[in-house]
Amino acid sequence: MERNARFIFFFWSLLFAFLLICNILLLPVSDDLIHMEIAKGGFQAAVENYMTTNARFGQCLLCWFAGAMHPLAFDFLNASIGTIFIFLLFILIEGKVPVSRSDYGELSFIVIAILLATMFGSVFLWMSGATNYLWGYTLIALHWIPYRLYWKNGGFQMNAWLVLPFFILSVCAGWSSEQVGIMSILVHGGLLTYGMFAKKIKFPVWVWMGFVGFVIGFLILYFSPGINERAAESDAEKYIGLSQILSLGAVGFAKRLILTIGYASSKVAFDVLLLTLSCYIMAKKGIRKEIIIHAIVILSIVFALSKLEPVPVQVAYFYFRIFASIILFGVAIYYSLKKNLVAIMYVVYFIALLSTIQLTGHIPERAKFAQSFILLSMSIFLLREIWPNFMLSKLITIVCCITAMGVISAYVDYNHKQREVISIITDAKNKGEDIAILPSNLFQSPYKNIGDWGELDSDPDHWANKGYEDYFGIRIVAL
Repeated sequence: MERNARFIFFFWSLLFAFLLICNILLLPVSDDLIHMEIAKGGFQAAVENYMTTNARFGQCLLCWFAGAMHPLAFDFLNASIGTIFIFLLFILIEGKVPVSRSDYGELSFIVIAILLATMFGSVFLWMSGATNYLWGYTLIALHWIPYRLYWKNGGFQMNAWLVLPFFILSVCAGWSSEQVGIMSILVHGGLLTYGMFAKKIKFPVWVWMGFVGFVIGFLILYFSPGINERAAESDAEKYIGLSQILSLGAVGFAKRLILTIGYASSKVAFDVLLLTLSCYIMAKKGIRKEIIIHAIVILSIVFALSKLEPVPVQVAYFYFRIFASIILFGVAIYYSLKKNLVAIMYVVYFIALLSTIQLTGHIPERAKFAQSFILLSMSIFLLREIWPNFMLSKLITIVCCITAMGVISAYVDYNHKQREVISIITDAKNKGEDIAILPSNLFQSPYKNIGDWGELDSDPDHWANKGYEDYFGIRIVAL
């Protein structure tokens, strides 16, 4: 027992140290420089932000105080939240606290998946991204954990004195994300309906309080002046209101639906699921025939599309993911009726895709974290079924450590490049020059998930350039 306790302490200490090192290495970048100036306005800046731009709870915290924190203090806080979030992810997947070596093998797999299959830098490290995504997702995870335990254990009693704090937490969670907010409300509605009418469950007060609080928080976000103002300024091709969606007609809605599935799906996580599903099919001979038929249908559609007009490989794969998603959704509905957990999770994933139907076009990879998490959770369930001792394998631990070291080296390199930018701008100012020209290839990195924030542009009037110019007090910064 004592040996296991030491291992648990070592694991979480190592994870926190990794996140802290990465946080320290990534200096303020892109929007951070703008928000650090805005945060000097304190609470009034947060109110103005809610009224005019991004009304998410995490963004309001950024403009209120997070952006004004000392960089090291923010790094420590953010690394702590990141560590807590990964702990909460495991509880959401398994419905229990990690204890055994197998549990920590699974946690290692989750860390690998986060580093390689999600936009790690933008969600976990970047100040502007972490407050909007990591902090918000942590609140949402805290909201969902009592429900996860309730449905797994057939009940969950919450102390009466915790109900009000849980209600407030749920308001903040619902206020944290448009996409995950819609998805959570739909899942909540489905579970409550199923419980009341199919199982005749009389839910305790905290279940309703949490749901109502979450809905209130989501309404605070969705109907905020800031979001409506941003929507009004958005390209009509990229953002449309709910009333416009309802007026599209059958053909227009179908086109919108296909584009939504294509743009909102997470490519790497979806590929991991397809690979895992293939391994699962090979291990389960009973369902091999029907899945092979589905695969033939998918490939036939992709082939037919490629014959209609010459298309690049990436376009063919774009449509492949769309039709693979639709067909897998049909299969998932069938198996959901048999109460298959993986199939039910895929239905939830599809709901997550549809929750972005108002926003079609280029969706940042950081905004796809929720979809990626659902797909990777499904992969974990499938892997564990076909390879029960998979999570005990030392290979996972070794791969996790190698991956983490590789990520640290990528941020060391990026840190050198950021310091080079600061040096060039500072030297220009010291020489009395009001123009700083930077190398065009300065921010390239072999690590694809280092971040997807807005980089400096050759146009000095680009918003990212303006942030550097205002922060460093120089007239022009450009590539």
